[in-house]
Amino acid sequence: MRKKLSLFSLLLVFASTAGIIFTACSHENKNRLSTNTATVSIDPINPGTIAPGASVQFSAIVRNNGNDVNTGVNWTCEPSTLGAFNPNGVKVTTFTAAQTTTTVYGTITADAGGIRNSVNIIVGSGTVIVPDNILITGVPSAALNNNSQASLTATVRAGSTAITPQPTVNWAATDGSVPASSTGGSPVTYTAPLSGAGTSTITVTYGSLSANAYIIYGTTTPVAPAIKVLMQNGNYTAESGLNDMWWWRTSGQIYIGTTLVSGIGYDGQSRTLREFDFKDYNGNMYNNWDGLQFAGPAADYSQYNTLVFYAKGVSPSDTKIVVNFANTTSGSTPNQGIFAINNVTWTKCEIPLTIERTSVETPFVVVYSQFSATAPDTQITPPSSVLVDYVYVQE
Repeated sequence: MRKKLSLFSLLLVFASTAGIIFTACSHENKNRLSTNTATVSIDPINPGTIAPGASVQFSAIVRNNGNDVNTGVNWTCEPSTLGAFNPNGVKVTTFTAAQTTTTVYGTITADAGGIRNSVNIIVGSGTVIVPDNILITGVPSAALNNNSQASLTATVRAGSTAITPQPTVNWAATDGSVPASSTGGSPVTYTAPLSGAGTSTITVTYGSLSANAYIIYGTTTPVAPAIKVLMQNGNYTAESGLNDMWWWRTSGQIYIGTTLVSGIGYDGQSRTLREFDFKDYNGNMYNNWDGLQFAGPAADYSQYNTLVFYAKGVSPSDTKIVVNFANTTSGSTPNQGIFAINNVTWTKCEIPLTIERTSVETPFVVVYSQFSATAPDTQITPPSSVLVDYVYVQE
């Protein structure tokens, strides 16, 4: 009986006769990204406002374990009618804004294999208000029962004024549920989990802007971790027991470079902030500035495991800060964290505390350091100023 050959079988026979070698369509992805170690950043981080019909070039920097990765990047904008990308699927693209007679607040997103990052962009002409914070309202003051609901609203603002029109914002909840997105200023419904008790963190983002709110749910109110507030409204607190504060330099104590300013804090509320400037009286920059040091009598910090505070750049040149929690009594090596900051959003900086803390003469030292070229990871390009808000230690 004659056997019929499929088209694919005939192709294989022909290929074998002609000496052609077929290879599988699938291949190992040597640049596979890990959600734990991969990052995507966008340049420019703050494109600002562009005119209708104008173009701007965007670049995506994709890293995995600190190494650059050669991979495709998918570019999108929100709203989708904001403009177009050419080419797409590559790291460097040109975005051309759509023609519009009104101001449109939107976002540009770069996606590399599911690892994403977004920046804010405004398409418009004339005088445009630039947003700098998100305010979440409607958070219940008491615990929600299981499967109960609360109406929340996120408003994108410039200072304390809501921008118009409101852009699309994204929502997320660690427990319970919220819609994935909404128009800013419009209420959404949060639904508590069906069972259990805890605290749900609600996060709202608009491009590089973000804000958090916390909803307690369930029949049992969880015990919040104990904290000791060290600095609030620009000054150290009475509960901290601290009795001195100065701007420290390795050559000695110098009472310069720190001022109190009025501004919008990390939570979108108006308050007094502490601003740090790296220049001396004559405007000179030095490589041996250490930072703001709080000092007080010996204290037992052994119950606290983390130093937490919020920082924000004043100018686009602010890139990194170096933070230490030091035990000067024992002379032990200080805990250190290096944090990337920008002039658009507040960065929450957290340092796990591992040194001996039973008797700390100088409770902590915050170090904003401009090192030499031999330490580029910690270098800050001058002139550089930093805002700090709400410093505390936590169990």
